[in-house]
Amino acid sequence: LHAISKDESLSAFDELMANPVRLIFWNTVIHILIFLIVKRGVQGGIEKAVKVLMPILFVALFAMVIYGFVSGDMKAAATFLMEPDFSKVNARTVMMAIGQAFFSIGIGMGALIAFGAYLPADYSIPKSAVGIIFADTGVALLAGFAIFPLVFAFGLDPSGGSGLTFVTLPVAFGQMPGGIIFGSIFFILLFAAALSSCIGCGEGVAFWIMEKFDVGRTRAILYTVIAAWIVGLVTIFSLGDWAHFYPLEFIPAMKGMNIYVAIDFLAANILLLISALFTSVFFGWFVPNKIRLESINVSESGMYHFWLILVRFVIPPILLVVLVKGVTGL
Repeated sequence: LHAISKDESLSAFDELMANPVRLIFWNTVIHILIFLIVKRGVQGGIEKAVKVLMPILFVALFAMVIYGFVSGDMKAAATFLMEPDFSKVNARTVMMAIGQAFFSIGIGMGALIAFGAYLPADYSIPKSAVGIIFADTGVALLAGFAIFPLVFAFGLDPSGGSGLTFVTLPVAFGQMPGGIIFGSIFFILLFAAALSSCIGCGEGVAFWIMEKFDVGRTRAILYTVIAAWIVGLVTIFSLGDWAHFYPLEFIPAMKGMNIYVAIDFLAANILLLISALFTSVFFGWFVPNKIRLESINVSESGMYHFWLILVRFVIPPILLVVLVKGVTGL
């Protein structure tokens, strides 16, 4: 993270993206790491990993926020983050916002169902849900105030996506006092966040394989990791030779998306919403009331019936309308 120009940073990033051997190597390393962690189970592997990763996340975030306050443009960042522009709100942005919320919390992946199977019988699901929502929103705000003050201070494009993360931010870090330290903290933070998400998804899929096919944890995790590794290969090749192959061009919302972008869009913005829709319908209409009460550990109160009305009559049609309008562009 020494001082480099944007052209040098872009060249280094493009060189990495054009090197499938290096990408396949790191794809393999990450999946081996996921296998080793998830293989040890929830308490022996995932819980221990999260106990290390989450404190790193919070400490790094707070350090970055303080640094952004001192060295960045906090006023511009606050305006960008906190002042909504309703003219840009449409079905597609709503669909992407819901997808982002579901992805960050873990709704629609099966991960929460898998982790929930290990909870004590007297554990309060509603209290946990409220805590998760506030924690997730708080971390998102911290991340915003950690990154965007630096973005605006150095005149970077806040909508740069992966280009902002891997091309322009290294340039900014290289020009800052202490940029090597805080740049390293930022990318450690990014890695920890990505790894924790992969661990949660891996546990959800492996749990289903164990239950469905009656196989041991090691085999289930191995099948999961191999499948994910293969998908990783597809995305790697779509950055090179397959970059101009658009398999879902016929869908209005996915026009111009290559395989990599299409997989990302499908997973985060469509499949999660479809999964949440079916989960809501199943839990609201087909699960017996007694099992519902036992599953979420609540009594049959007015608040419970209000929640049930939402699950049955409000959430499914909203998700369905957002999905249809977001995908078709109507």
